[in-house]
Amino acid sequence: MQSALSDQTPGLADRLRDAHGKDRRLDPADFYASWFRAPTSSSYFFLFKKNLTVTNLQFAELVALLRTHTSFRDGREPRPSLHFVSTSDFKDKTRRLLTALGGRSKKSTQDDVWARCNLFEELWGDLYERTVALDAFYGSCVAFFPPALSLDLRAVCAESGYIHSCGPSVWVRKVRKARNGEELLKGVRSHIGSDPAKRTFFAVYSHEDFTGFDREQASELRHGLDDVKVWVEKYWIGGDRLVSVLQRIDREMGEDVEVAGAGDYRISRKAVEADPNIDPTRSLWLLVDRGVHPSGRRPTSERYYICYEQLWKNENPFHGFDENKPAWRAHTTLPHTLTAAMLNITRPYQPPGAVQHLMDPFVGSGTTLLEAAKYPNIRPAGADIDPLAPRLIGDNFAFFCMSAEQLDAIHQHLKHVVVFLEGEERPELRNARQALVDETERRRLLSDTAANRHAKETYTWAEGLVAGIAGNPSAELTLDDRQLGDLEARDDFVERLYFYIALRAVRRSVGARQSDASRSYRAAWISEARVLLRQIEHLAGRTRQVTRGDDGQWRWFHGAYSNECAISPALLAAAAEKAKTGVEVLDALESNRSEAVDLYITDPPYGFNTDDDPHTLAQLYRHIVQHAFEALRDGGQLVLALPDQSFVGREPAFFAHRNFVQQLIASVSHETGRELLGSAEVLPSEPDVYKAPYYWESDRALRRAVLHYRVGRTGVGVRNASNPAGE
Repeated sequence: MQSALSDQTPGLADRLRDAHGKDRRLDPADFYASWFRAPTSSSYFFLFKKNLTVTNLQFAELVALLRTHTSFRDGREPRPSLHFVSTSDFKDKTRRLLTALGGRSKKSTQDDVWARCNLFEELWGDLYERTVALDAFYGSCVAFFPPALSLDLRAVCAESGYIHSCGPSVWVRKVRKARNGEELLKGVRSHIGSDPAKRTFFAVYSHEDFTGFDREQASELRHGLDDVKVWVEKYWIGGDRLVSVLQRIDREMGEDVEVAGAGDYRISRKAVEADPNIDPTRSLWLLVDRGVHPSGRRPTSERYYICYEQLWKNENPFHGFDENKPAWRAHTTLPHTLTAAMLNITRPYQPPGAVQHLMDPFVGSGTTLLEAAKYPNIRPAGADIDPLAPRLIGDNFAFFCMSAEQLDAIHQHLKHVVVFLEGEERPELRNARQALVDETERRRLLSDTAANRHAKETYTWAEGLVAGIAGNPSAELTLDDRQLGDLEARDDFVERLYFYIALRAVRRSVGARQSDASRSYRAAWISEARVLLRQIEHLAGRTRQVTRGDDGQWRWFHGAYSNECAISPALLAAAAEKAKTGVEVLDALESNRSEAVDLYITDPPYGFNTDDDPHTLAQLYRHIVQHAFEALRDGGQLVLALPDQSFVGREPAFFAHRNFVQQLIASVSHETGRELLGSAEVLPSEPDVYKAPYYWESDRALRRAVLHYRVGRTGVGVRNASNPAGE
């Protein structure tokens, strides 16, 4: 088959021929560099929010998003079928294919080489123009695209759950094999070009400049960004100290590059934002990541220098809160990052442009609905047995639709309450923490008698409302009709926020509360409120950023170091309206919805942190699997997050464990005349990070497994049922 690449100059055959040495044998490294590093090719670096200590789903999500947002440059089919290989596999397979065509013959002439290269392109050119090479690291990944393909990088970043930022790869090198600083300098100079319009900010993501000043985000950075930081004073590039290399870049490229100064990164960032001669749409970063063991579950000792250009940063407003949305009921909530990835792995199998109906029968506080709001073609619906669910979801949607001014008002109110509670009766609570405000501001706030009285009354009301579960924190939260009516009667979102914070304080401080209920509860309330204060402040800051573009799905704006992208406010507002009627209060055991759905994505309860009746829970799992297969259309997809392993001495019931649920799914699919559809997708064989079953692990509680199935109806039976992903 003749490839379209034969019309390009140079094409596949040309590059293969040019990669042959004087002995007329192929140098795979030269061909790889020519094919993937040429001006018409592209290589992109993706930095993940969490590394393989936590999950491997970020790699499956990345592959799915690359498949969804890649197109041919010449306008052919909008979604080409991609093949993914590792760099080493690509080089090895190319060498072996050419050898099989006679590439080892010592009697080969130049004409023979040219004939083999032409035949290679004729036979496999269409395969090579769709092949993307992936280099996986422990917390990041580089993707190499061939000349024929184009990637919508902004869409990949904006839709993702686990991508922190991304952009062109500038320089990647094993630390132990780097020869000297000239390698980095050459890479930066080549990437910047000879005459940039503005200077480019360049920084090392170093412990010295960041770790001492970003500890408010410590939980977000753990098992992720913290692990790619460089000890800039200790590292060398070959025979050159890294510090000396930075000084050389500053000295030799100062007209084109602004090298970050040493010290508190916040000071450097402010200087960048204030300098009109520095390009606000991009920045260069140097970091260090580790290799991945072939098993995919642990890092190797090998470390890599990675320099990349940050073009886009993911500023999904939900992800800054993750498991901590304002309207909250339990710590079993799935993180937004994980939920987004669960949704994104279904994207390549959704017909382009087709409306997709999504169902989550355990919708809780609305995580799935919020993440689905990013996609205009998805029509989400949810159900939950908890009568509080519609209020939680409504409050969360309302919160994320607020303007910067409204968020500022909530922030000011909550700050006032914290100052009041820290200063009233128990000043040691205030003294034990870094002050929110200076002494003058504190005294001013405490002098506001009316506001303080309202704060005290509302705080006491919220404490009383959650008192019913204080004696049994392992029980599911249940509000009777009177309590629910009391909560609904509070028209002010801020007053209901007191209740949500009170609920967190009770749920998350059980042990301490048992020894000194009054003191530990108040301390816990203040601690939880402080977390929300920081998150609200960040969201307000991003909300007030001047919009540089809005295509109806995504809004983008200049961030601290590059363009940042988030959901369009208009799209989110439209989703909030639909959510008002898209949530049912319904026991999943009684659910017999007749409406067909395309996506069935959920996180069923598993009795781990609750005292659920095991008989009822077992019936629930059987019913949900049965219902999913009856509800899903042909080609529909089922994604479940299930317990896989406990770390705290209490095991979930076996019928909720992923090993048994996989068997149940295979059985029910057969009973209902459905089949589990496979896929011919090509993925790298090593490291083993791209294939299901996927895991998500909390170092404090348990590991979850994420199962993904595609469902058809042929009546033939089950195919590929042993593959947990159905792929």
